[in-house]
Amino acid sequence: DSLLFEKLGKWDVELIVQHHNGCSDTLRRQDAIRIDTLDADFEVVPPIACIDQNIVVKNSTLRSSYAAPDTFKWIFYAKDDTNVLARKEGNSVNFQYRDTGLYDIEIIAANEIGCIDTFRKIDAIEIVIPDLGFKVADSIICLGETFEFTGTTTPERANFRHFWTVLHASSRSSGNENEGNSFSFTP
Repeated sequence: DSLLFEKLGKWDVELIVQHHNGCSDTLRRQDAIRIDTLDADFEVVPPIACIDQNIVVKNSTLRSSYAAPDTFKWIFYAKDDTNVLARKEGNSVNFQYRDTGLYDIEIIAANEIGCIDTFRKIDAIEIVIPDLGFKVADSIICLGETFEFTGTTTPERANFRHFWTVLHASSRSSGNENEGNSFSFTP
């Protein structure tokens, strides 16, 4: 006989054997069967990156079976959302983009018993060129006062880190170094 499972979940299996002379025994295995679907998912790190930066596409698909490993294929689409820039295989993969724009990425997950799930993340990654900039609250101050610098690099949503170094104009010696979106300096 066969059983048709119509509910997701874990199932225990119990086997009882009996002999006509009256002896019997029972074997029970908890969670012997797991009925699940593949639910392909991933994240892109970082979600906003620069041209030629190494992008890590991290697979976050839950494992569908402990009997055999799941397999994953990846498709990296061009900006036109039709042409393919690359195809890769593996649990998590790396990729680099050569042009600015928004790009789709697709994962195809499969397991040994034939379950397949495909998930295409629209605009999964944005590739940008940073437009560097900063402003100074007051660029002419008296000796002993403090300069206030604020980074204005765009696009702001990229959350760029700013590393500041202030150099003396005539000697080119470093006066102070700091990291942060804003920076105070007293010469």
